[in-house]
Amino acid sequence: MNFPIPDKRDRFLWICVAVASFLALIGLWTTIRGFHRTWIGGTYSHGYFVAVFCGWMVWKRRDRIFSGGEKLAVAWLPLLGVSFLWLLAAIMNIQAAQQGLLVLIGLGWVAAGLGGAPLRVLVPIAAMFLLALPVWDPLVPFLQWLTVVVSTVAVTILQIPATVDGEFITLPDGVIQVAATCAGLNSFLVGLTLGAAFCHLFLRRWSTVLAAMGCAAGISMVANWIRVASLTVIGHVSRMQSGLLDDHITYGWIIFTVGLVPMFFLFLRIRRWDSGSRGKMKGPSGTGRPDLARLLMATAAALVGPMVFMGFGAIPAKETAETDPFPAAGISWARTELPLERPFSWRPTFAGEDYILASTYSADGKVVFLNRFVYLDQEQGAELIGSTNRISDPSTVLRERVFIPPDPAGRWVREAIVQTEGGALLVWYWYRVGTKETAFSYRAKLHEIEAFFRRRPDAELIVLTSTCSETDCDAAFRAFLSLFRGGP
Repeated sequence: MNFPIPDKRDRFLWICVAVASFLALIGLWTTIRGFHRTWIGGTYSHGYFVAVFCGWMVWKRRDRIFSGGEKLAVAWLPLLGVSFLWLLAAIMNIQAAQQGLLVLIGLGWVAAGLGGAPLRVLVPIAAMFLLALPVWDPLVPFLQWLTVVVSTVAVTILQIPATVDGEFITLPDGVIQVAATCAGLNSFLVGLTLGAAFCHLFLRRWSTVLAAMGCAAGISMVANWIRVASLTVIGHVSRMQSGLLDDHITYGWIIFTVGLVPMFFLFLRIRRWDSGSRGKMKGPSGTGRPDLARLLMATAAALVGPMVFMGFGAIPAKETAETDPFPAAGISWARTELPLERPFSWRPTFAGEDYILASTYSADGKVVFLNRFVYLDQEQGAELIGSTNRISDPSTVLRERVFIPPDPAGRWVREAIVQTEGGALLVWYWYRVGTKETAFSYRAKLHEIEAFFRRRPDAELIVLTSTCSETDCDAAFRAFLSLFRGGP
């Protein structure tokens, strides 16, 4: 691509754009670094291929992207809004939202700085890049349900004596669980990725693109159905002794690889149908040269969120003051900083905390255990509100509710009765973020925004626990109420 020799003003604008883009890269680094954590293993390991392929496609079409196009006069306004949304997602450590918004920031920068024609070139590439983002997990229950349905039909047709209860297939010699990992999301996304790559390379009509993507999705799902159904048959025939039941992941990829043969055969047929001009995707026509002033304005709009995040993040956090959640309890309750030996081994399934504060309250033979899981400066994987954090395994929670106890501070708490090997436990818990306390996880997430700007990023899970009797938890409940009131 050949541009005229830039004059002094153009050279100055290019320097400004380069510096601003470098600052944006630094500000967005937390999100960019998160891609590696997403792709390093598991469901989204195909992300590296997607990133390299999309980068190659951008380089291949760079002439069309940087040729300029019709001006989108107010495109910087949506870009400013997306940059602000990225700021909120970064503060709340919502990785999937950060990564999705980063893609939108890139598209908004192109729309505001280069125009509508280059944007139309990049939208299909960005759509493929979405296959590498962790936004597809909500599909797991649906894919899992489909797999169970197909497996049920298979054992019925083959007259295998089996009963299906939810995700469990009970055979005469054992049980096969169609867990979330058996839903086939990884192979489904890999199939879509191969289909998208084929479409970018060889297809030009929307109708054939949709046909190719449909074939990729269908064959990928069918391959996973064959894997689970055949493993059920193998389990029955081998009386659950086959090694394939243990190495079912490798077995699944072998079946998927075999499925690529009909997939690419169909791709070749679809490519033949792609001839002709009707329905052909139109390429943009550019003006031959980008407007550097528009590029600078677009880069400035994209910088707002990252610069605010960097600026406030550089301010030292205020020192965390350790406070007693029950200051009035000292009248009737004796508090022990070194906790007594606990009659249970249970603990909340929260991870990534910086430290745990444990203490014990006792009065008139009643004992209440307090745990505080403290997070000094939350980050992805070490945060108070996360997808894997829960008070206990759902199968062990007998009952749960949210209510307001007679508390002078007016705090809401969550109550859960947790069944352990040693008996039932009554658990009350709530969250503190900065200076705010709440029993609702979504409110705790929103409180992180205020805490960030006030430079009080510390947060904690506060948990009260007491053992229940063999019959009920009334005594533990009354002990909790007494602790909150500060007296009997």
